[in-house]
Amino acid sequence: MVYRAEVVQRHGDWPAAIDESRRARDRLATAPGHPATGLALYRLGELHRLRGEYDEANAAYREANRWGRSPQPGLALLRLGQGDIEAATRTIRRVLGDTSEPGARCEVLAAAVRILLAADDVDGARRASEELTLLAVNLAAPFLQAIAEHYQGTVAVAQGQPAEGVGPLRSCLGAWLAFQAPHEEALTRIELGAAYLGLGDHDSAQLELDTARTLLVGLGAAPDLAQLDSAASIPVATRGDLSLRELQVLRLLATGQTNRSIAESLYISIRTVDRHMSNLYTKLGVSNRAAATAHAYEHQLI
Repeated sequence: MVYRAEVVQRHGDWPAAIDESRRARDRLATAPGHPATGLALYRLGELHRLRGEYDEANAAYREANRWGRSPQPGLALLRLGQGDIEAATRTIRRVLGDTSEPGARCEVLAAAVRILLAADDVDGARRASEELTLLAVNLAAPFLQAIAEHYQGTVAVAQGQPAEGVGPLRSCLGAWLAFQAPHEEALTRIELGAAYLGLGDHDSAQLELDTARTLLVGLGAAPDLAQLDSAASIPVATRGDLSLRELQVLRLLATGQTNRSIAESLYISIRTVDRHMSNLYTKLGVSNRAAATAHAYEHQLI
């Protein structure tokens, strides 16, 4: 029942997966109780987290821990979603040191790439991605190999190498379509959109972002959708060479938000915001926030 819930989740029917997880929890928790109850509760926490139901996710992770199932890496990703990057980073680094079983380590490594990129530790994210790739190949698991390719491409884009990211991202996109995994497909299309923007191919970027948005709306993936919306709605003709994240920063800057407020809104570190601001000024040919704001209004980015 627990594994069925995960399969249903991967296929995109999250309400049904939640129902299946609850049925598994209720059946397994019947006295004297089965240790697998923790697995059902962890799956329930993952589903609530993906839907942006953070209080429910937190409660499910804590209950899973009581039944002997570690709440990680889901709890670390929950902290990331809540904007507490420092807590997420501390936790995922500790969990990386504690996890050796290959299957579990793959899950932790995938979470580590996301969290370390948010913390602006691109080198750490690259190392985690490389290890994930090796483990996926050794385990000969196609789903894990697709996840590894996704993060290869994601890290390449984050390193400013969009051309190197397109290949693995296109490869894993084919796998998600074959697996009928709409959430993974949407996340990969977002990264492809960022890669295409970096290459100046705005039409292809818009197609990927529009498809990703449709998928996320259908899933009810509120946190991912909120992150996408602020950039995906910007007309491609006005984007120039700005990345998706730089566009998001510019929009928030133009509303008068401080760097700290921008960091909290986008769930990234202040240092990352500072770097994006520097890139923005260079690409726009301006030297201060007022000029950047004027540019945003002039080119209809607001």
